[in-house]
Amino acid sequence: MTGAKWNRMDGRITPRHNLMLPYMRMLAGPMDYIPGGFHNETPASFEIRAKMPLTQTTRGQALASRCVNCAAASAS
Repeated sequence: MTGAKWNRMDGRITPRHNLMLPYMRMLAGPMDYIPGGFHNETPASFEIRAKMPLTQTTRGQALASRCVNCAAASAS
């Protein structure tokens, strides 16, 4: 599982990756994952950069991801 530290340094953390985590990884138990960031770009315009790093989501998706992960953690 890759989390926030990779979200800005690697192209593997896509919106699909964030969507699947609560349904796949949390079946095995709780996880420590910090989703997203709020300097967002679509996957097509995402670039890895050291100054003002980007994430591959929208702000709505980043906010929803936090809510879903908290709800899933509370249910387990």
